[in-house]
Amino acid sequence: MEDIVELIRAHFKYDPEKGTLTRVGSHSPRHRKSLPMEIELRKDRYSTAMVGGKEMFVHRLVWIYMTGEIPGPEWRIDHKDRDISNIKWENLRKIPPGANVRNQAQEGKPRGITGVYFVKEKAHMKKPWAAKIRINKELKLLGYFETQEEAASARALAHAAEMAKIEEQFEGSVIAKEEA
Repeated sequence: MEDIVELIRAHFKYDPEKGTLTRVGSHSPRHRKSLPMEIELRKDRYSTAMVGGKEMFVHRLVWIYMTGEIPGPEWRIDHKDRDISNIKWENLRKIPPGANVRNQAQEGKPRGITGVYFVKEKAHMKKPWAAKIRINKELKLLGYFETQEEAASARALAHAAEMAKIEEQFEGSVIAKEEA
């Protein structure tokens, strides 16, 4: 595994402030094949690079470049601002999968907003919109609201509060101290 860290550092240059990862070496077509890595943009908008014959996400590659640590499968490298193209060092963090799922975007879903539901049985009532959030595998009802926007706002506030708790939990942990 040391070889991968050395390979990454030898063939890439990373600017943590700008969040740019560039390949070091010749860019001529003749020499391009001899370099072990090419950065590519996948259909799902994640950038990847081949490293030692294995496809790696660029945000994981940046983590390895900066820390020299290869995170195991029990860890995710998360984008704090949810923008997968933003690979600035300050925007990346190592967190467990459950916390990573909670940091996914809440809007833009085909059926509406995650955690916000129109309750048909309450359609005749003043507050037919429900807001829910799942915390530690437990579904919590946040309440009923007059509009979808009010319910979405309540859900967003609860989500932000939960993410803040997770952030606090990991800032004081052994993991965060190792990363610093």
